[in-house]
Amino acid sequence: MPFVVQWSMGNFISASGIVLWGLLAPIGAILCFGVRESVAWFIAWVFLTLLSAGFDLLLLDSVATLPRGLTLATSIIFFALNLVAVASIIYVLLRHSTEERNGMRARLEDAHAQLRAEQERSDRLLRNILPGPVAERLKNSVETIADGYADVTVMFADIVNSASWRYASASAAARW
Repeated sequence: MPFVVQWSMGNFISASGIVLWGLLAPIGAILCFGVRESVAWFIAWVFLTLLSAGFDLLLLDSVATLPRGLTLATSIIFFALNLVAVASIIYVLLRHSTEERNGMRARLEDAHAQLRAEQERSDRLLRNILPGPVAERLKNSVETIADGYADVTVMFADIVNSASWRYASASAAARW
């Protein structure tokens, strides 16, 4: 639409470069649809800008001059080149920043996935080592979870080899 408005108003100079509004299409495409989909929009904008410059040159009053001896044709060419050059720089920088943001987001999601996997692995290990209620208290609380008992008896038993256990226990008791 900006190109149609410019063509109806005249050339780049008389329409004040209204085609710059058309640059919102490729920039919006980068932000809304993605980097790859925006290329066609940008190529279309450049093509229509150069086509507008070509129309301006064909329909130009060749005798008209601007202040300081510049011809209107020279002014239109430089106007179109400046628009395309600045727009290309803006587009490339925005495209690069969007690609970097998407790459950073992918790396962050990968790191979160690795962190979740390690957390699940740690939780499984904790549940295998400790009883369920103790493991939950350990995970959900910052306080010490040690329970105190006034009297405790600890028994070590070797059921498979009970004869050798008694011998080892008797030897150990004799040494104490």
